[in-house]
Amino acid sequence: MVAGFLHGASAQFQGTLTYECVHANKVIIVYSQSGSRVRIDGKVIPIKAGVADPTGEKDQDVLLFDLSASKETHLHAAGMTAYTTQFVGPMQEQAMHLSDKDITIQQLGPEKIGEYSCRHIVLSIHGGKRDLWITKDLGGTPGVCIAGTFLYYTPGSLILKKLIDAGDDGVIVKSMSGPLIMTLTGYDKKIPPASMYSIPSGYTAMSR
Repeated sequence: MVAGFLHGASAQFQGTLTYECVHANKVIIVYSQSGSRVRIDGKVIPIKAGVADPTGEKDQDVLLFDLSASKETHLHAAGMTAYTTQFVGPMQEQAMHLSDKDITIQQLGPEKIGEYSCRHIVLSIHGGKRDLWITKDLGGTPGVCIAGTFLYYTPGSLILKKLIDAGDDGVIVKSMSGPLIMTLTGYDKKIPPASMYSIPSGYTAMSR
């Protein structure tokens, strides 16, 4: 099932993607993938008088995903603990009683975002709408879909399956929901080292 989600229409992405969202704060998300291993780093930087203030920067918990085992790990730096669970997203969808009929996709056609040729779609879930611009220019589909700021769709997600079945796989270049706009600001095709996807030494590993 996981293989089907990952390879429904294109090859698997490998490398690093950097996203930014500037609203009340500046949020930076770095997505890294090597094979079936994924890492997501995030930081929040407060904005003061219209300028990002690095002195107030806060790192978010690192997320590690093992796509082959359908597991995700949250690295809680403050407590030096690593919590490993099944993919959380599909469990949340089940708790919401989300079904296929609750998810619709509107195709708005091709658009150019910066240097990328994209497909512009509107994803509606329970009536809530999100515009997505998706490209295949980067040669693959990430194993975890970054649909917005701190919004991730993992294999097993009905939403991710709906996107792939509609041919809307690839790399998301821009996401817009109301005033929140997330954009792809960096891409590196170099494959990250395997050590990035391991629980650091000194952390206490726990399962949920």
